[in-house]
Formats: sequence, C-alpha cells, structure tokens
Amino acid sequence: MKSKDSMDNMLRALDGQQVQLDGEIVELLQVATRMSHLHGETAPLDSYVKEKIWNERISLANRTGHFVRPKRYRYHIAAGLAAGMAAMLATVLAFALIPSGGKVIEKDQIARLQLSQGEIRVLSSRHEERQAADSEVISNGDSVIASPGTRGIVEYESGSIMRLEGEAEVRLSTNNGGIETEVIRGKSYHRVVDGGSYVVSSHGVRVVADGTAFTFEIDKDTEKVVSLESSLSVEVLAGSRSGWKTDIKQGEGFFYQESGQEAHLAEVPSQDLNNDWLRWNKNLDTKLGLPLGVLADVGEKDPGKEELAGQPETPAVNSDESTPIVSQPSEDEVPLPPGPASPGVEKTLVLSAQTADAQVSLSWTLAGYSNFQGFKLFRSETNAMPDYPDDWWKYIDGPATRSSVDNRVLGGHTYYYRLGVYNQGLILGYSNAVQISVAGQSQELNIILTASQAAGKVNLSWDVSGDVLYDGFKVCRSETNPEPAYPAEWVAYITGATAYSDADVKVGTTYYYRVGIYRNGSIFKYSNAVTIAVP
Repeated sequence: MKSKDSMDNMLRALDGQQVQLDGEIVELLQVATRMSHLHGETAPLDSYVKEKIWNERISLANRTGHFVRPKRYRYHIAAGLAAGMAAMLATVLAFALIPSGGKVIEKDQIARLQLSQGEIRVLSSRHEERQAADSEVISNGDSVIASPGTRGIVEYESGSIMRLEGEAEVRLSTNNGGIETEVIRGKSYHRVVDGGSYVVSSHGVRVVADGTAFTFEIDKDTEKVVSLESSLSVEVLAGSRSGWKTDIKQGEGFFYQESGQEAHLAEVPSQDLNNDWLRWNKNLDTKLGLPLGVLADVGEKDPGKEELAGQPETPAVNSDESTPIVSQPSEDEVPLPPGPASPGVEKTLVLSAQTADAQVSLSWTLAGYSNFQGFKLFRSETNAMPDYPDDWWKYIDGPATRSSVDNRVLGGHTYYYRLGVYNQGLILGYSNAVQISVAGQSQELNIILTASQAAGKVNLSWDVSGDVLYDGFKVCRSETNPEPAYPAEWVAYITGATAYSDADVKVGTTYYYRVGIYRNGSIFKYSNAVTIAVP
C-alpha cells in the first residue's frame, strides 16, 4: 500500500464511493472482517493514539496533493495503512471498518477459500478451471471441486462458514444478498450466522437455515442432513414426496433417497457423531467461540469399539431363484445392541428372494430382535455382501413388515441383496446375502442429443436407451472444443428431465454441446456432440 493511488482509492471507498481496490487492500480488509467475526467488537482507541498513528505512519506529502482528505478520515483508516504494524491491524481495522457495515469485497466476489489439506480446483461460471491456492477468492457462480483426502474452509463475507471434506463438490452463488449452495457430492459442514438467507440444495432436497449449524452429506443417491445446533427447515422438491416439508431439531437427522423416494427423520445417536470429520469441526468452532450444540458431547478420540459376538450362521434357503450367502457382521456394523431379548433366544434374520415380471420380490423371517423402527434393504451388482451406507439401499418402515419389492432392476443383470434391522440411524444386525439374476437381455446404453435455436436460446433434448441407473445429466458447452466435457465445460446439472433450454448464449456465436450421464460424481456415458450457431 505504498502507492498514493491505492491510498486514495481506499479513502474514497471508506467514503462510500464505488472504486476498484487493489488486491493488497482487499486482503487487509478481509483480515479485519475475519478478526471482527472471531473477537467481536473492539474497544475504541482514544483520540491521542489515533492522532499519533496518523501523524507518524502517513507522510505529510501523502496527506496533501490533488486529493484532500477531510479530518474525519484520520480515525477511519488508522493502522490499516500502517506498514509493519501487523499487531495493531486486527484491532484498529475492526474498530474503524466493521461497525460501519461497509462491504469491501469486490463485485461478484462472495467468499474466500482456506485450504487445510489436500487440493481443490475452482471452476468459474465461465467454465474456466484453475488450481486453488490458500486464500483463493471465490466469485458468484464458482464451483469448488475437492480431491480425495481434502479439507477446505469457505468463509463468506457475511461470517457464515462452510467446510468440506473428501471428494466434495459444491457450487456457490448469492441471490438478493442471500447465500445459495448447490451440493453435488461429498461432505459439507455449514455454520450459519443469524439474520441472513442461507439455502443449501441438492438432487431434490432444499435446506433453509438461519443461526444454526448442520451437515449435508451425499453418498451415491442418498442424502443426509443432520442438525447440530439449533434447528433448520428441509423440503423435498422432487419425486413422489415432492412438497414434503419439515423442521429438523437439534440432534435429528433427515435421510432422503432419490431413487427410492424415501424420506424420514430420526434421532442421531451421539456415537454416530464421534468421528474425525465432526471432531475437526468441533475443534474449529471451539476456537471461534461458537456454540457447539450436540457436538459438545463429542470426545477428542474415537470411543472404544465393542466387539459384537459373531452372528450365528443362518441356514441356506433352498430356492431355485436365489442363492443364499451366509454373512457375518463386521465390527463397525453394530455400534449398539438391539432391545433386550428373552434369555436363550438367538437373533436371526433370514432373507430370501425370487424374480418375475422384471422385478425382485423379497421376504424374510426374524427372531430375537425387539424395539426397532424397520428395515433397510441393500443391493449391489459388485459387492457380494452389500451394506450401509456404501451400497444402494431402501428403507422399509415398520417392525412387523416381512416383504418388499424391488422394481428398479434391469433384465440380464445379477444382483446381491442383504437386509438390515434398523433403528434410529443404526443397523442392529444383518441377514444372510442372496444372489439373484433377472431374466432378459442386457441392452447397450445409448444417449442421443438434438438441438435447435429460437428467440436467442438453444433448446436441447436427448433420448436415453438401454440399461441405465443414474443420478442425472451434465449439459456441457464450449465455444472452442467440439467435444465439451465435464467438469471443465459444463453449464447445468439436470435431474428428472431430458431437456434443457440454454438462454446464456451470445448472438453471432457458434456453440458445441454434449450431455453426459452422471452418477456417483462422474460421467460414464456421453451423447453425440452437436454444433449450433446463434444468428
């Protein structure tokens, strides 16, 4: 900040004028904002100290010249312009700038990214991708894409915080001053300040929060929202449960599976929160002096895991349609025992299956379990012992239920099934696994894209044929690449539809489009590419 023009611009900004601030000034003001959020209001400096800082750190030449500074500016900038006075920066700038409520971040810049570990890429709204550095500026419409093993922190100007772990992907935007986040995949932790609009949405679920803390996790096609401090509102926007809306109280979790159209609330036991991801968030919130809610009971280390006695082998089910596979629970599967059973009664859960009319019918017998909510049915084409939450699952309500039907299967495919006794977020025990083949011929997956333009828009539609289970579609667009690809060149994520109208196009420009079938964080099949000119 040795430049006289830089200082002039800062003074004009403090006076409410619209000016372009250089990167160094923006960085200093961001530090002041963070310090104010951490430490609250700072006691004002007395007039003698203010005047001394002004006189000693800003030259007479810099206070004269073509831009005359009124005396009131002396106390607004104080140590913010004092080179080498890092110890006073937070205190003076917090006093001088924060109470005024003035926004110092440049237009379209909504947050900063702090890297804790790993690597993060940022994809701009113009589809330009870059490797993120620590203190990276995030602009409106940017997507943050984290690599495996990554932890990062997004600090919004409002004081709200989002933290990411693992292979997470989110898109950030603002709308009328409110924060809107689209979660594509992975784990995210949200700490929301009071008084501002904060919305998180993904795959047909919308969360509205104010003055609270919660997690939003996506694992395959399953979404989980846990309220950690205070409460929040959640709404299902798509599928058979569209319009279903509820409040989540502190300590409750909301579980939603798009493919199965299952949505329900359940209390989350404290032992389910005692993991390294949430302990990391608890430690950061503790340092910030923030209320911990249910995380107050989370320990510093993993609790000792109780070894559950091996589940007795269940007899094979003699059926031509299904092949039983005897399974044993792993040490992680049963954190708590089920309700008390009568002495000498073994806990058994025996599953059988048969197929007809392009669906799989399942039934089971149960003994020894009590005090539970229902069941979870697990399915996989690759894992002979499907389990929760790594494989596809379907919630089956009611402890008296003894059958279910899976109609999301494909002809010519072989599936493995297993059933779990479920209670308040826990799997109390697993059944045997069964293998079953669905009659029919497997068809090759194909997607055909067509495009047209009218009234300054490009209208896309596509047909999907063959055997496919997917999360949605990524519409990819480029002005230079004849075969645009995700994630560098995508413009929209589509669920529940096979059409898209692109209004963000320029007259006199030629565009290339492709649509990718998206599942579990990646594209596994692209359409043909189409070229279209906007006259």
